[in-house]
Amino acid sequence: MPLNTNYIKQNLLETEIAKFIEGKLQEPIKVLLLLSGGSNIDIETRIMRLIDTELTANLIIGLIDERFGPFNHSDSNFRLLIDSGFNPKKAKLIKVIENSNYDLTQTSDQYNNSISKLFKENLFSIGILGIGVDGHLAGILPNSPIINSNKIVDSYDSNDFQRISLTFKGLKLINQIFVVTQGQIKDKIIKEISVNQKNNINEIPANILKKLNSIKIYNIN
Repeated sequence: MPLNTNYIKQNLLETEIAKFIEGKLQEPIKVLLLLSGGSNIDIETRIMRLIDTELTANLIIGLIDERFGPFNHSDSNFRLLIDSGFNPKKAKLIKVIENSNYDLTQTSDQYNNSISKLFKENLFSIGILGIGVDGHLAGILPNSPIINSNKIVDSYDSNDFQRISLTFKGLKLINQIFVVTQGQIKDKIIKEISVNQKNNINEIPANILKKLNSIKIYNIN
């Protein structure tokens, strides 16, 4: 499917996503909001500030990907999110790293079980994703060993971090995905994927965007 990019000011993007989340919470239904790390952390923090506090009682928040280590370690996406001023308000937080006695596989399996159970419930899932300059998506780097994983959440050891991430199978379960990018490099990646100039999903994991459910792609200008 073709990928169309919406070019938008950052404050308008944050307002648009916040209103979408509020709209679902007002139905009222439970909503699973899955957040990414990296450059999206500050944006996600501001989006959360815009959501009515009372509505967040029906909100469950988890991470799309995490860097493994001791609980609250300095490179943790969860730690970076909280340090940015993220306030979950009345939402329930599903943490990836909860037991410091667990190894990488045990931690990944625990989060896989938690997220799998949530996807089986009658809720609406929303994901906020970014794209790396190398074309990676979530915690799935180029040529990652979890690209063909049959789990919803899986883990592996990359060159820089031990990573836990929703897999392609997990991403396909999300009802609505917002992809937030910034700059010409990432805009170029989206265009190349869309016209099949770069179609190898192992080399450019962001190719999976063409196979996901409803997605909206933004480039902040």
